[in-house]
Amino acid sequence: MQVSWEWTAQHTRWLVGDGRNINLWTDRWLGPSTIAEQMGLSLASMKDLETKVSDFILNGTWCFSVVSNLVLRDILNRVAVIPLIEGMEDKAIWRLTINGNYSVSSAWKEGRLSHAKPTW
Repeated sequence: MQVSWEWTAQHTRWLVGDGRNINLWTDRWLGPSTIAEQMGLSLASMKDLETKVSDFILNGTWCFSVVSNLVLRDILNRVAVIPLIEGMEDKAIWRLTINGNYSVSSAWKEGRLSHAKPTW
């Protein structure tokens, strides 16, 4: 079951609304990987961190304190260009379909393509 969830999470991404449902470090909302992965940090060590994306939104705009870490500063510069839509909740989307909705056929196709064929 854990392997199935991890596979599903790799193909799911968040669209930022109010940021209250998105974990800053461990959710995929800034591209295909998490910020922890982009910084080379272990997800296992980050699982107890509860920082939400909403912690960096003030009055509908991005708000960052002075950041000394150069890698994190680069990541936050990419975050700053994401438009925020006031009044919208965060939304998980499926990366394997155009409309962002999960479909069994898209999961099946990806599963077939991503696994090597057995050698007999």
